[in-house]
Amino acid sequence: DRDITALYSSITSEDWDAALDAVGSTPAEARTWVVRYEDARKTTVQWRFLPLHSACARQPPGDLVKALLKAHPDGAACEDDQGMWPLHYACGNQASSDVIGLLLKSYPEAAKMPDPNGMLPLHYLAKWGPSEAKIVDM
Repeated sequence: DRDITALYSSITSEDWDAALDAVGSTPAEARTWVVRYEDARKTTVQWRFLPLHSACARQPPGDLVKALLKAHPDGAACEDDQGMWPLHYACGNQASSDVIGLLLKSYPEAAKMPDPNGMLPLHYLAKWGPSEAKIVDM
């Protein structure tokens, strides 16, 4: 992986307190794309994430998402190399309604953005999201 930061490491470890500390002390890390390559020559990208994408794939607490969006206000509008926005990850990984609400408030257009397979965040929510009762609450 390239450009690993303390913030990104804390997020992948799901150490939410450390992630909050990291985004508070070095907010620029919220704008750092972390890249994994498929080959040693680093010519083929396997994936490319912002900390917000990675956090949204891990059921983050709302206060962390709020801090990430404060540090990088355009983060929710950033498409990764897979053609997905943070909202896709949040909806597909049972993020809280608070987190989904923060992402929608930051970049409402993401709700209309299909992934490369034509799936909207709503499709992710219906297929992999929280229980039906929680979907109705959203």
